[in-house]
Parts: sequence; structure tokens; C-alpha cells
Amino acid sequence: LDLMTPDIIAGLTQASLLTTLAATAVGCLLGLVVGMIPGLTISTGIIIVLPLTFVLPPDISIALLLGLYVSGMTGGSFSAILLNIPGTPSASATALDGHPMAARGEGGRALGLAITASFIGGLFSFLCLYFIAPLLAEIALKFKSPDLFSLVFFGLTIICSFAARSLTKGLLSALIGLMIVTIGQDPMMGTARFTFDQVNLIAGIHFLTALIGLFAIPQLVDNFSERTRKEQTNTSAAPILRVLPRMSDFKALRLPVSIGAPIGAFLGILPGAGGPIAAFISYDYAKKLNRNPEKFGSGVPEGIAAPEAANNAVTGGALIPMMTLGIPGDPVTAILIGALLIHGLAPGPLLF
Repeated sequence: LDLMTPDIIAGLTQASLLTTLAATAVGCLLGLVVGMIPGLTISTGIIIVLPLTFVLPPDISIALLLGLYVSGMTGGSFSAILLNIPGTPSASATALDGHPMAARGEGGRALGLAITASFIGGLFSFLCLYFIAPLLAEIALKFKSPDLFSLVFFGLTIICSFAARSLTKGLLSALIGLMIVTIGQDPMMGTARFTFDQVNLIAGIHFLTALIGLFAIPQLVDNFSERTRKEQTNTSAAPILRVLPRMSDFKALRLPVSIGAPIGAFLGILPGAGGPIAAFISYDYAKKLNRNPEKFGSGVPEGIAAPEAANNAVTGGALIPMMTLGIPGDPVTAILIGALLIHGLAPGPLLF
């Protein structure tokens, strides 16, 4: 496999132009803002920006959209850490340890860990996309329905390991989640399930709606309570002075990042898996392989690094089946396919 063909050299040169880098930087800034705001997804951000790309050249347009996609994953961790409200579904696992660390007055440190792990995870997924895209796409194609079912079932069983103090609560939360997902039309037969003759429930309950209800509203109610306000007066309101991680933090990052990045890249390739599953699975593995797993949930660096490395590694992974097979790895890459088609580029084997 020749990795330095004239086409690749021309592509790298074009990507290094000042205009392309400026477009990527603008996309990154927009992605951070979109990711930080609970209720706005990366998909929404790309849909809003997409009409602006109609008048731009293809390279500038793709740079803008990819910058938004990658940084949107990182932006979701900002509100997850500081407010305990995940900005994106992929940042849900980050809140488990990120917010307790911020509540101790270490918000800057938590953000620094999240940004560093995100950068390494994103870089790893870029290398996967560059070196092993055809090979990984071939493996992903072999995943059939039983394999995908096993993966989803594995994701559900992980809930029990999060609820270590009460197995009953863990199983109950999984059951409630499945009940919420069941509301709406059956995708195979079109039969209405648990809609109670309400037209608004036919489309089901959107994942983002459930996320805001389960994370944001309880946290907002908590913030209004006088007791919580007194407790957090000198903690979460502490100024963010230092974001760059210390040398001890870099040492703590090694294992969780090396767990999260490969898991995120691989699960990104599988259509429908996406960031949330990758983040929770990597969090679970980091917890199991840690010397002090009981500390997870109290604000440890490993609990931030593993899911952040995973959800950013998903980006490069999801682009692999999109570019090589024309199959989107997640909802964002489905929109990116539309963006490429608008500019006369049809993703798939023929694109190469």
C-alpha cells in the first residue's frame, strides 16, 4: 500500500493552505459552541452551516464541516464537566467524573484532561483513517445483525457495572431506558407501541429530549436548592486558573487513552454504534483495569480521559465506512455524505 502517492501529497498540500486551515479553525470554534449548548447537537450545527458551504469551494467546505464535527465532540464535555449537563450524548460518561472534579474546585484541570485526551483520541483516529481505512472497512462489513445485537446487549450489561452499589437500580434504569426507546412505531411492522392514542408519541421520544430531561432538569432543580448552593459556594464557582495538565496528569492519561482511542475508532466504524456507546464501554474498561476502581465517580482523571479519547476517536472511525463504502458510521457522517454530494463528490469505492 503506497501511502505517499501524488494524490495524497496534493491533498496534504491543499489541506495545509492558509484558507483551509482558517476554515477548519472557524469550524472548530463553531463546534465548541454547538457542543457546549445542551439541546444543540453536532448534526444541528452542521445542518445550520451547510447552506453557507454552497458558495464555497469543496476543500474549504469539507474543512469547515469536519472542524465542526471533531470539535463538537470536545465541546460537549465543557458543559458536562462544569454544569453536569452533557452538551452532546457522547459526553454523558465524562460527567460521571468530570463534574465531581469541578465541584472540588478543579474545573480547569478537568477541562485540560478532557481536551488533551480528546486531542490524542482524534489524532489516533486520523492515523486509523489514513493507514488502515480499507482493512477496517472490510471488518466492519462482516458485522451482521447478531454481532450488532451482541454489541448493544453488551452495552446494556455495562449499566450494571456502573450501579455497583445497587444492582437492582442498575437493572431498573436499563429497563426504564428500554421502555422509553420502545415508545413509537415498530420499525419493522409500523405498529404503534405505548402511544396511548397520542399522535405526538408516534415518532417516539427523541434521544436528545430524554437526555435533557434525565440530566439537565434534575441538575437545574438541584442548583436551585438552598442546600446545594451553600455546598457549592466555594467549589464549583472556583475560578479556572490552569487548564494545561501537569506531568502527573499526563502519566495518569496513558492507560485510559490507550483504552479509549482504539475502542472509539473501532466502534466508530460500525454503523449505528456512535459516540455514546464508545464512551461508556471505554469508561467501563478503564474502571476495570484501574488499580482503584472504587474511586471512579468521585472525580478521577482516568474517568474523564477514557470517554473523551473514545468519543473523539469515533470521528475518524465513522469517516472510514463513509469514505470507503458510502455507509455513514453515525448521524453526522450521514449529513456529511449529503454535503459531499452537493459538491459533486459521491462517497464510496468509486470516489478513490
